[in-house]
Amino acid sequence: HAAMLLEDGSIWAVGVATDSPVPMWDEAVEILTPGIVDTSEIISFQAGFDRTVIVSGLESGKRQVIEIQLWSNEELRQFGAVRPSYLDWLDQEDESQKVLSVHRGWMHTV
Repeated sequence: HAAMLLEDGSIWAVGVATDSPVPMWDEAVEILTPGIVDTSEIISFQAGFDRTVIVSGLESGKRQVIEIQLWSNEELRQFGAVRPSYLDWLDQEDESQKVLSVHRGWMHTV
């Protein structure tokens, strides 16, 4: 999907939804509401094949990583922002390290 980060911190997207292979091109839908991310603290914003990842917390020292997918179901969109589970591994390995950016490659089936 394609995602747009607006000045108020909201993220809007168009593309093919994660939960249904139906294109959602006619109008963008909000996948992250304003106020969750402080736009003055954004470090990285990356829209990829099936999700958008935003990293914030440049000056405050408290790093925030949010992963959002484009869902066709409005209720799923309202609760779709998550903290990626791979951050648990990083926290266990070295709590002093902070995420700078997240980039995902093409998803393969093994």
